[in-house]
Amino acid sequence: MINFWVSWCSDCKGEMPKVVELYKEYGENKKDLIILGVVTPVSKEYPNNKDRIDKKALLKYIADNKYIFPSLFDETGKTYAEYEIEEYPSTFIIDKNGYLKVYVKGAISKEELKQNIESVLNPKK
Repeated sequence: MINFWVSWCSDCKGEMPKVVELYKEYGENKKDLIILGVVTPVSKEYPNNKDRIDKKALLKYIADNKYIFPSLFDETGKTYAEYEIEEYPSTFIIDKNGYLKVYVKGAISKEELKQNIESVLNPKK
C-alpha cells in the first residue's frame, strides 16, 4: 500500500493515525502487507514540490506525530508526477504481482481501507 500525503492537508492529518494503526495491525511490514508513505518536501532545487516544508522540518513533523511507517522522500517530485497525484491523501493498493488493485483519491475510513486491503490480500476466487 502506497499512501501519498502532505503535511498541510487536514484529511491527511486525520488519515495518518489510521495508517499507523494498520501498519501495526498488519505486522509492521514483516508479513503480507507493506505500507509506504510518500512525501515531497520543498527545497531550493525543487521549490514547486507539493509539501510546503523542507526535508528537515518534514522529518521533525513525522517524528512529532509518530508516523512510524516508512516514508519515501520524493525530493524531485518525480514519483508524485508519475502517479499523477492531484488530491491528498491518495492511496494505492498493489497486489503481490505488481498490479494496481485499489486507488483511493482523498480520505478513506480505516474500515474501508481495511476492507480494501483484505480484498487484495484474500481475493475471492
